Amino acid sequence: MQLALVTLPATEPVTLVEAKLYTKVDTSADDDLLTSLITAARQYAEQYTLRAFINQTWQLTLDYDEFCLDSRFINLPRGNIQSITSFTYYNTDNTSAVFANTNYRLSDNRLVLNDSADWPVFSRLYNAVTIEYVAGYGTAADKVPRSIKQAMLMLIDHYYINRNAATSSVNQMPFGVTALLQPFRLFAL
Repeated sequence: MQLALVTLPATEPVTLVEAKLYTKVDTSADDDLLTSLITAARQYAEQYTLRAFINQTWQLTLDYDEFCLDSRFINLPRGNIQSITSFTYYNTDNTSAVFANTNYRLSDNRLVLNDSADWPVFSRLYNAVTIEYVAGYGTAADKVPRSIKQAMLMLIDHYYINRNAATSSVNQMPFGVTALLQPFRLFAL
């Protein structure tokens, strides 16, 4: 299984103004640093929860042996799936083909095969199927749950305060961050 980010989120869930207010920074001298910490906090929180916060496009590539033909669904990594953009496979002629979206539907974080459909016949052992999809709570920061944004602000503050530290305590997340993110956490199957 290969998972690749195709399109980054257009915005961050937390703005620079919100981060500056939370960290009590009243100068523009650290704006670049805080901007990078916002991105780092989002990436950490997304990785911890296995969710996408602001809409972003992902591409999942499966080998033949990772694709279970006996199953009627495929779990899509990165929760909050909004839509499936495409489902491409390699047919018996070893040419790429599109599996029509009338054959499947989205159900939570799964691509589910419709009752009247069957999986296509694949020819490749490696990189047999590629599914592209959009995941996230929406295109705007106000769609992201407040608890997630609060966890990000706490993490930004933690990173900012400890930006020059070289101790192992920097690697340990404050309890409040994980406590706020825990209810949103998905688990890989």
